[in-house]
Amino acid sequence: MPPHRLLLLGVLLTLGIGWGSTQSLGKIAVSTGHGFFGLIFWQLVIGALVLVSLQTGMVLIGFGDGSYRKIVIGAALVIAVWLDIVYRKRIK
Repeated sequence: MPPHRLLLLGVLLTLGIGWGSTQSLGKIAVSTGHGFFGLIFWQLVIGALVLVSLQTGMVLIGFGDGSYRKIVIGAALVIAVWLDIVYRKRIK
């Protein structure tokens, strides 16, 4: 089997295991008062994709050197945490 097919198979298996474990881990999380694990897992995946896309986009357009890119990524993380705090306060 070609190496790229093995990589794709590994990614598929990892996503399947992550998706399949969400129900049992979700029950544990809900019973202890935490958020549903499936939601947390996909928030993590989407957040990582957004940050990687931001980093890749800055490289492709030639935005500054590495230190400026790290500042932008850090600012994006701070804004995301701030928005999460504001959202959670409004829910209560």
